[in-house]
Amino acid sequence: MSDESLDKLTNIYFDKLKTSMEISTKLKASDAEHPVITVTAKVLSEESFESQSINDLNIQAFAFAIMGLKDEGKTEADLKAEATVQTTAQDCIGKFIAGLNFAESKSKDFTCTKIKGEDGKIYWAPQNTAALYRFITADSMTS
Repeated sequence: MSDESLDKLTNIYFDKLKTSMEISTKLKASDAEHPVITVTAKVLSEESFESQSINDLNIQAFAFAIMGLKDEGKTEADLKAEATVQTTAQDCIGKFIAGLNFAESKSKDFTCTKIKGEDGKIYWAPQNTAALYRFITADSMTS
């Protein structure tokens, strides 16, 4: 896809997240060195994404059309320059994003540690930022 198409779809995706995602935190265990916070999040449903990926006939048709164009010798550059391809991509993927559902809220505890910010102030940050990322992105909502 062209940079313009990617920008439009990225904005659609982030708008969907801003209007639908909910994240809150609450101090669970006060500790001077390593407090524990509970993060509660309502994030994209993995099941919704997987189901829609399998069943979205427009996305499937678009993917087959792209494969056919490549079989005919079209290059990535050709496809990025083709207005019909870009419009169709924006339409198909935009509808896919609009149809995504959000899961029930889930909670998970995270132990924090002190960090010094670039501004010189002390902040609390999760010790395992990768786990927090997976939790918020629904990668490990069941764990």
